Amino acid sequence: MRRIQSPTSWFWVAVMNPLIDCSIGQLFSSGLTRLVEGIRLYHLIPKSRLIFSGYAGNQPLPQAEISALAAQELGIVSTNIFTICEPWNTKSEASQYISRFGTSCKLYLVTDAAHMPHAIMHFRNAGLKPIPVPTNYIIRKNTIHKSFTEYFPSSQNIRVTEIVFQEYLGILWSIMDGD
Repeated sequence: MRRIQSPTSWFWVAVMNPLIDCSIGQLFSSGLTRLVEGIRLYHLIPKSRLIFSGYAGNQPLPQAEISALAAQELGIVSTNIFTICEPWNTKSEASQYISRFGTSCKLYLVTDAAHMPHAIMHFRNAGLKPIPVPTNYIIRKNTIHKSFTEYFPSSQNIRVTEIVFQEYLGILWSIMDGD
């Protein structure tokens, strides 16, 4: 593993989380993928800190706190973990990030590849220059299609359509909201 040169200031790795259950062992696969990528960057980048964001929704604990607990169980020291628990959407996550951490540090933004354009738009509009770190690709490069049946409707293809529709709807809503 190649380490990045030690910076003169802190690096932040912001891990945005989807809705997850209240048990650390119940992280959805996308939340687990984001968590692992955030921890990988934490180990790769000297002087980095982890920030987990996500509100509680209808759960007893905020998503950010559950992810922070999982990171601690995986060996990350609690003093290197920060949470943003109040925001309920990507725009408010960007705003909360600036109010808590400012704009002077480098920010690696970890989220699902499908959500990345939407997240980058909000963080840039808030005045940040995040470095995108997409995870959890729903369509992978260099996939060799072995059968024509892969083009027929399936539950997986319906799920991909749902994700794409949700992300485009979020971007459209942001544009209509003046962001």
